[in-house]
Amino acid sequence: MTKEGPGLGTWWAASGVTERLLLVTVAAMLLAGLGGLGLYREVARRQAEAALQERMTEHLAQAQLVLDAALAAAPADGRAAAIAAALERLAQQPDLARIRAELPGAPANPVWQRQRGTLRGDEVTRRLAFDGGGSAVGILHFDYSRARTEHEVLDRLQAAATLVATMLVAAAGALAFASRRLARPLEQERDRLTSVVESVSDLVGISGPDMRITYFNRAGRALLGLGERPVGPLRIPDIHPPWACRLIVEQGIPAAQRDGSWTGETAVLAHGGGELPMSQVITCHRGSDGQVAYLSTIMRDVSERQRAEQALRLSEGRLTHAVRASNIGIFDHDHLSDIVYWSPEQRRIYQWTPDEEVTIAKIVAATLPEEGGRLGAAIAHAHDPEGDGIFDIEYRIRRRDGAVRWLQGRSQTFFAGEGAARRPVRTVGGVVDITERREAEEALRRSDANYRTLFETMSQGVVFQARDGRTTDANPAAQGILGLTLDQLQGRTPMDPRWRAIRSDGSDWPGDEHPSMVALRTGAPVRDAVMGIVRPDEPAHRWILVSAIPRMRPGETEPCEVFTTFSDITERERAAEQIRRLNAGLEQRVQERTAQLEATVREIESFSYSVSHDLRAPLRGIDGFSQALLEEYDDQLDDTARGYLQRVRVNTERMGRLIDDLLKLRA
Repeated sequence: MTKEGPGLGTWWAASGVTERLLLVTVAAMLLAGLGGLGLYREVARRQAEAALQERMTEHLAQAQLVLDAALAAAPADGRAAAIAAALERLAQQPDLARIRAELPGAPANPVWQRQRGTLRGDEVTRRLAFDGGGSAVGILHFDYSRARTEHEVLDRLQAAATLVATMLVAAAGALAFASRRLARPLEQERDRLTSVVESVSDLVGISGPDMRITYFNRAGRALLGLGERPVGPLRIPDIHPPWACRLIVEQGIPAAQRDGSWTGETAVLAHGGGELPMSQVITCHRGSDGQVAYLSTIMRDVSERQRAEQALRLSEGRLTHAVRASNIGIFDHDHLSDIVYWSPEQRRIYQWTPDEEVTIAKIVAATLPEEGGRLGAAIAHAHDPEGDGIFDIEYRIRRRDGAVRWLQGRSQTFFAGEGAARRPVRTVGGVVDITERREAEEALRRSDANYRTLFETMSQGVVFQARDGRTTDANPAAQGILGLTLDQLQGRTPMDPRWRAIRSDGSDWPGDEHPSMVALRTGAPVRDAVMGIVRPDEPAHRWILVSAIPRMRPGETEPCEVFTTFSDITERERAAEQIRRLNAGLEQRVQERTAQLEATVREIESFSYSVSHDLRAPLRGIDGFSQALLEEYDDQLDDTARGYLQRVRVNTERMGRLIDDLLKLRA
């Protein structure tokens, strides 16, 4: 047990007026600081809670818009993937501890969940409804953590505590400088103040006017890796990177000497290498002569805060880019002040200037006349204290350039009070330009109408079949060709034996080899297959020319359905059969005519042989005797006789030529 020094009463009696005044001042500052910290903690907590509520409200509004935009652009079979992708983006909100998605009729576990860290049990839960497909309504559960709120309160308390500690350090320095003849009780008070400074987690240091460091608290020594080494050799430039040192020397110290203190963002050279970002306060302390006695500084490690701020900026940037990429305008209506905020995207959609005042009357006036009443009624319903506060409508506006645009507006109104005192206090929502979607839907309706008209009026039969071959639809031409109504065709497959299908050669056609079944199995088209079928009202086969085309969904390799087209070629087949019969008869007649011609040719050949042998011999005799008469009895013949003989010879030669020509014709 150490021996106690003189009591506080003894010191008070021995001290002068200056020492007593300083002690009273320090005590008052300590009491005021402790009391102020308690009050400031409550104020900081309320402000942090209010900020959390505002962030939650904004996040819910953005969640509604992002989810609606994702669902509007997703196909019917891709809604689950669209919801998951949207929730992945929404899960980046820094306050969010967990997000869950549930659908009615689903198992007890949520259909989608993301959790950040371990839940503490004091999370704030908010719920949001969304279109779950069909008539189902899904529920999103957002669990917001209060950790960030506590960090904000803690940061403010640490800042206040730092300020109080600075004041205490300043008071302690003033006591040490002004009263060097204080006795043991004053040293004990100084030790108490020193223990406070040594216990804080912030770096606390003191340097002379020449920037030579004279003191670091325990946290400062640990941060800089000094251990128990003396700090005397160190100067301010030794513990800061060059850029931070220039900032302190050129701005910090001059400002502290001029204004009493300076606050800024600097850095220190951390133990182990690297820069450590710090929030720094420099305070200038002067002696009784007005000259600078020393400088004190308090520095806090803000690396975690900067990382959190960077993550927040990144998350907010992603959300902002997502909202801009989705062409979503955001609005916020404060009913108490009747101030309406529009985001830049919202003003761009309406073509309103950045500083143009926004009122509900102007919004209704911007809609087409036939839309204004409906929009006004939807707004009144959303603001009705007895309603659910939901605003969801598609309407048209006329922009400043005269263009008419389709918009989809969705919002949620929040109310305060109960019963007759219930009133709207805030409406948060967004607007999406859906003109392209509406135009695409209109084009799709026209295309569908054109397709339906063509489907209903074309003379070629068309049948749609599902993946298992069941008939799902058939046009009137198909019903007429097959002799069945749509009700009779639906559900029927090529495997049905009532078709009695045959090939063109009369053999049976198995149902699994039907063109539609082959197309479904192979994924390749089958074209121009000739098939015979039996209608219920005709005993004979009716012939059709069949083609089957499979259809696949994007990204899939197996057909989801097949459409089969066919034409009634019964008359063509009958005409072809008649032509085949006529051709067979003609061939028989040709054979008979050929036989007759061959007989005639044989007779001609016989006649020619007779002519060549039986006629040529007499002609040679006539010609020879005529020549003999002319040669032997020429002198006894007169001119008339000689002329007759010449004529005989000429005609004989002519007859010979005719026989030669006849023989050539035979050849």
